[in-house]
Amino acid sequence: MKKILYPTDFSETAENAFIFALQIADHLGASVITLHAFDRPDISNFNLPPIFQEVYDSLELVDFGPRRI
Repeated sequence: MKKILYPTDFSETAENAFIFALQIADHLGASVITLHAFDRPDISNFNLPPIFQEVYDSLELVDFGPRRI
């Protein structure tokens, strides 16, 4: 195993899993890839002012794409 995929929701449980993934990676000499995925919420049932709807509609999911730290 050379790569370990670590999906996270940033919860406390996920933090514990991250520590475990790091320990396994260290033991195996593997790398850890972190993944957090989400969908834009459906706000069509909310009574939002038009300007908020325009801003929401202009957002692109690619703007929230992968970041290297």
